[in-house]
Amino acid sequence: MVLQKNSLIYYYLNKLLYSLLSFAFFVFSACSQSTETTGVNPEIPPIENDTVRLFFVGDAMGHHPMISKAWDSKSKSYNYDNWFKFIKPHLNKYDYCLVNLEVTLAGSPYKGYPRFSSPDNFAKALKKTGFDLFCTSNNHSFDRGESGLKRTIKTLENISVDHVGTYQNKTIRDSIYPFITEIKGHKFAFLNYTYGTEVAVRKPSIVNFIDTNQIKTDIKRAIDKGASCIISIIHWGEEYKIFENDFQKNHAQWLADHGVDAIVGMHPHVVQPMKVLYSDHFKSKKIPVAFSLGNFVSRHSRKQNIGIGIEMSFIFNNKKPKWDDWAYTPIWTQEMFSPRGHFPLFGKLIDDICSNKNTELKLDSNQKSELINFNKKTRNHLKGISEINWIK
Repeated sequence: MVLQKNSLIYYYLNKLLYSLLSFAFFVFSACSQSTETTGVNPEIPPIENDTVRLFFVGDAMGHHPMISKAWDSKSKSYNYDNWFKFIKPHLNKYDYCLVNLEVTLAGSPYKGYPRFSSPDNFAKALKKTGFDLFCTSNNHSFDRGESGLKRTIKTLENISVDHVGTYQNKTIRDSIYPFITEIKGHKFAFLNYTYGTEVAVRKPSIVNFIDTNQIKTDIKRAIDKGASCIISIIHWGEEYKIFENDFQKNHAQWLADHGVDAIVGMHPHVVQPMKVLYSDHFKSKKIPVAFSLGNFVSRHSRKQNIGIGIEMSFIFNNKKPKWDDWAYTPIWTQEMFSPRGHFPLFGKLIDDICSNKNTELKLDSNQKSELINFNKKTRNHLKGISEINWIK
């Protein structure tokens, strides 16, 4: 039977088809509205428990005996690559690693204290080791004046490593600061400041100083630029004092009250406490502060060739960060003549060397005793904080 367009049956079939289509559209709209109301999109699930792991060490120094030991007479160049061989394999466990570069890269003559300038290969070796960000705002930033500051910045740019803290002039600072980088898709702002410099800074050069008005502006700019997590790396405190002073306590609380998510301190050349702060302005937030990491690699007196490295984890839920946990490892710089160099050693490795489980460095009984005492004192000083258990 052939239906004619003007037949009665044709009319009712069209009407039925229209009703079915209308009902289907209604169901689809209701489902879409329900999905929109609950905020659930099956195609774009929310980010849950996305963890970013950071690693920080303290001062990378360049004393004159260190420069001398880096000289390779065969290649007629300075070679630091072997110095960091023990810690290098562990840095790839982290998403981003930071070091305080407490020397200038001002060119020759290469000198240590009091006006530091290290060979460019020192910075290159630190980058090869796995450090992603070099903090340059410290009391030795302007040791070689404007030309030294400029050359340091240019050298770091030439080796393609992130850096923060010093700038050729205000225009450049305003264009690139606060320093913000994406780590696993999350925007981290790193703010770097110092209490002062050994040599007075002359314009147009800029070294970031601790100035609460400027820091408040920098924090706001970081937030406006979309930073999810703000970390302050700050050069402060009294040299060789194992506890934080009143200024450190007060300024750390000020930073916590103004929105930073973590605080990492440098400068005293010894280890100071790791604590957790709270703020009345951000009641549900815990703000970790490590008052001083001490030295990463140095040739101070034997009592100051010490420091810690700390790992810090942040968990992101729907792009919002929450500090999760942290841990530390003691770090001791061991000076050696065979092999030549200054080798940062860490907690588990120190234990293995002292118990003869690791024989890569041949130490005498006095050197082993020093290492054992250092490990013991550091662990007592940071009692209650977890220790990193790196397994080789």
